[in-house]
Amino acid sequence: MTNFFKNLVLFAALVSFSNAYSYGVTGHRVVAEIAENHLSNKARKNLKKIIGNQKLAYWANWPDAIKSDTTGVWKQTDTWHYVNISPQADLKSYSDSLQAQTGPKHYTQIKTLSAQIKDKKTSA
Repeated sequence: MTNFFKNLVLFAALVSFSNAYSYGVTGHRVVAEIAENHLSNKARKNLKKIIGNQKLAYWANWPDAIKSDTTGVWKQTDTWHYVNISPQADLKSYSDSLQAQTGPKHYTQIKTLSAQIKDKKTSA
């Protein structure tokens, strides 16, 4: 009987631990809500041009949603949402580790997408 309880506790710990490092739907929305509350008036106005009257929290899970896209339209964005860094990586030189793990193509997406956002010719 004690083995049953030990296994039950171990199982419960493993199940709860697997969710410990993920934000989940609610976590992403909470972070987006906090971020939106700290936007400058100019940033809020520009964001409204892109997402209309919707809350930023509504869009917070979009990267997770497109990971399940089976059409292949968003395939190139697979590695934009996360970065794998080995446990042995020197976190003091995080950007070097980041570039080594993801390669220059993916590492520069922040710059590329930022430039697109600033370009007035880019569609909403």
